[in-house]
Amino acid sequence: MTTLLIHRTRCIATMERRPQGQLIRFVLSPDAQVTPDIAARLPGRGAWVTANRESLDFAVKRGAFARAFKAQVKLPPDLSAQTEAMLMRR
Repeated sequence: MTTLLIHRTRCIATMERRPQGQLIRFVLSPDAQVTPDIAARLPGRGAWVTANRESLDFAVKRGAFARAFKAQVKLPPDLSAQTEAMLMRR
């Protein structure tokens, strides 16, 4: 019997482990701005958030991005809307 391995990643907002298909990856740009990486292919360390607005807003509110990247970060004021628009285009 073969066992299918599903890679699970931890959400920085809820701290739950989920399959990567249920999460959105964020990376830090060279100028320390948090950037959505919808295709999960941008270089650098990534921080994963469950793919819903509530989890993303919660991560922003509690400073989870700064902890995940271990650095001071700049958050765009419209990060949730920007991420949603990128998801819709994809």
